[in-house]
Amino acid sequence: MRDRILATGTHDERRRNGTFARRATVAVLALLTAFAGTTGVGSAQTAAEGSWRPTRPQLVPRTDHSNTLMFGGKVLSAGGRIPATTYHASAEIFDSKTNLWTATGSMATARWSHTATLLPDGRVLVAGGFTGTPSGSNSQSVTDTAEIYNPASGTWTTVPALNVRRALHSAALLPDGRVLVAGGRTCNQAPPAVCNFTFVTTSAEIYDPATNTWTPTANMNVPRHTTNAARLPDGRILIPNGFWGQGDPRREGEWYDPATGAWTLTELTETTHARQGAIELSDGKVVIAAGFTGGVISEVFDPVTNTWTRVGNVAQARFNFFFTGLPNGRALIAGGQVPPSLTRTSEVYDPTTGTWRSGGTMPSTHGSSSSLSNSYKAVLISSNPFTLETNHAVCASLCGVVLVAGGNTTGASDLYVPACAGIPPNLSVYCSPH
Repeated sequence: MRDRILATGTHDERRRNGTFARRATVAVLALLTAFAGTTGVGSAQTAAEGSWRPTRPQLVPRTDHSNTLMFGGKVLSAGGRIPATTYHASAEIFDSKTNLWTATGSMATARWSHTATLLPDGRVLVAGGFTGTPSGSNSQSVTDTAEIYNPASGTWTTVPALNVRRALHSAALLPDGRVLVAGGRTCNQAPPAVCNFTFVTTSAEIYDPATNTWTPTANMNVPRHTTNAARLPDGRILIPNGFWGQGDPRREGEWYDPATGAWTLTELTETTHARQGAIELSDGKVVIAAGFTGGVISEVFDPVTNTWTRVGNVAQARFNFFFTGLPNGRALIAGGQVPPSLTRTSEVYDPTTGTWRSGGTMPSTHGSSSSLSNSYKAVLISSNPFTLETNHAVCASLCGVVLVAGGNTTGASDLYVPACAGIPPNLSVYCSPH
């Protein structure tokens, strides 16, 4: 039962303070009772580090969708598909205070393998993606449409189209509040022509919410898709590795400098990676792990030296998984494809040791085996997505907890409670003593 605690100090401080520890035992029992009551699910699974439990499933099963943390501890889940069956314009909201999913307005264009970016004013920009009935092949229609979700009204507004239609591209919020999108699969013909791996773009463009316009910026040095973007502490955007074309994963990444509008190649990583995610660590570094062709290798990019360093291996080679940074400074990868099937396992990276540990087994599978899929960010719940502010009146017993939603045919969603060890003294989040 003792797997949840409200952390307001370091693990060592709590262990030394016997009075606090005795009080915490009572608090843990109370929190578990309240938590189980709100989710309506069974007991947690104890992991080597942290713990998992299911929460209520999504209203609409979806994979290759977007999950975006908004202000107020709410998560917007939009679009997606059920492979070879259907694709979605629908969207729904997870409320961390009630642990409930509710339907919200639908997009004008059904899409999947798109990007979704939270804007500084709390709206969400969705751009590009595949559209049309999933074919299960490497030929698929791509859209240039973009829309913005307004949480105040629960509605979507169509904004000007991208200059280049793209899917499996990367997107990131720039320090000045604009949005960079780059790369991706595209087409060499007008809609509704389908695309294949031959058509991958180097192009990049920027959306300015102040003027509601897309403006081209410098092209990347290498065409790439099926990777993710990470923002570095100095404002640069790192896009590591990915695919160039069919069966051609990359060993180098590149960064975009918004001050100059230029791209610079990184040095080569030790191996190729694609569908591998890019996890921002609290020390400013970025870790990438496994991925298609990456095997069990993980590597860390240092923005001070602009170099890659190989770190400890993951236990399982996987791709198309969920990933996120954690409030204790560590990184989580969960689910994904471990050929020949999807896995329920998870792993946690500790940057202080450069090693991975088991994060335990998820109640459900999450991820995809499709070549039209990617690894996606899980959602670290807080009341303020930009500061990890934890107002417990807003995110209640899920402040600091990770939501992994969808990526399966049932809509199953699970919650990961990070380990208490390493959480800063000034951060009030729920965590696991394991």
